[in-house]
Amino acid sequence: MTTIFTFYNNEAYRADAERLGRCCAHFGVPFEAVEGKELGSWVRNCNQKPRLLATVRKRVRGPIVWLDSDCVIHRPPATLLEPRSADAMLWCGAITQKHYVSSQVMWWNDTPAAHAIIDEWAALSLHHRDTLADWLLKRVIDTGWLDRAAIDTLPGHYIKPYWKPVEGVCSAAIVISSNERRCTHVDATPRQDRVRLDPFYLPFETAADQR
Repeated sequence: MTTIFTFYNNEAYRADAERLGRCCAHFGVPFEAVEGKELGSWVRNCNQKPRLLATVRKRVRGPIVWLDSDCVIHRPPATLLEPRSADAMLWCGAITQKHYVSSQVMWWNDTPAAHAIIDEWAALSLHHRDTLADWLLKRVIDTGWLDRAAIDTLPGHYIKPYWKPVEGVCSAAIVISSNERRCTHVDATPRQDRVRLDPFYLPFETAADQR
């Protein structure tokens, strides 16, 4: 069965990873948290993600799902657990006019193309440690894999930021919400101070717990 992976790099994110683990347990999905390093900045902490992902991809057979530790799963993530022939499934399918591709929620197959993309992403992160991993992922795909890899598009309700309205995604349809950790690093992006637009709940809590 597909395993959901995440990483943490300090005690705050460890707590988030444990919360994500409880979500996975609630829905009966295998889960593993990988320990990263606290590198002193939000950008550098995020930058190590592809290197940690690369180590997981090398040792685990079959498809894997990678979620940021501050994600919360609200409903069974069936789309991420279904078999498919694509090499990867990413937000916007890596084909976007934006300058980045979100790496908060990712599905990676156990294919030569998937391994190569992840390895190139990890290598690029070593040379650009002060650049966000999302931007580097887009660079890797745009410069070598748009026509060579099969990359599916992740549905919008599988990566719903608490602060950003997404067209066609209502609160009742959200499967995974993101950006639940309001980072304290000084270089964190302004979204950390934005107001939640959607109600927050944990699937493993009762209605009484959430009052």
